[in-house]
Amino acid sequence: MRHPISHETDIAHTFSETSDQYRENPVALHLRGMNMLFVGSGIPALAITSQNIFNITDTVIHSEKDTIELIDIQKIIDTSTFIAEILTAL
Repeated sequence: MRHPISHETDIAHTFSETSDQYRENPVALHLRGMNMLFVGSGIPALAITSQNIFNITDTVIHSEKDTIELIDIQKIIDTSTFIAEILTAL
């Protein structure tokens, strides 16, 4: 089994190689980065975000306004259940 730092190094190298593709679109980079550590480690990952992502990227995400109180637990439960049902049906 590879050491986690090796995976991180590989991922950092990949980001460096592909950074030009994201340079003009920081929102795309942010969205891609959310699950990159899992994918780069060979762990299947799915990033789920708000339908309002483009309105809150510059004002809420990773700011002092980004608090746990913003999380809608029922939406997370509903979404997780929906995804589990899809995966089970496969």
